[in-house]
Amino acid sequence: MKPYEELSERYYHHRLLGKWMNHRELVELILTTDETMKDNWMAYQNLITTFCSRDEKRFFAWLDHYSDKVHPLLQTVLETFRKLTPAIRNSFRTKLTNGFVEGINNKIKVIKRISFGYRSFVNFRTRIMICFTLTKKTAQPLVVG
Repeated sequence: MKPYEELSERYYHHRLLGKWMNHRELVELILTTDETMKDNWMAYQNLITTFCSRDEKRFFAWLDHYSDKVHPLLQTVLETFRKLTPAIRNSFRTKLTNGFVEGINNKIKVIKRISFGYRSFVNFRTRIMICFTLTKKTAQPLVVG
């Protein structure tokens, strides 16, 4: 699900409803049909916007506020957030990620998948080293001025 601000404002013809509308209008129409759905959706929107804006205090305030006011499945998610509180607080305080390591692992898995299995680990390791050391680095354009 997207944050409300990222919903499309481009109009399209909705076949089921038989009228032209955008995604924001569709969400608002759905939310007017069920108050429980609206409360859960607002809880989700508040949590996601405070997380994306990196506002630690408001995020945990919303977490406490919605602890018993949402659907049981969403309560399970909130309980998981509470269990992972130290890690979540750490993610607010630092911008470090393991994305680089995940990218390397993904590339190794792709090599393993397309190679149909090496009999020798040495050959497999050599193939990985070749792929990581012989790849072309993209050069920065030379600015003459």
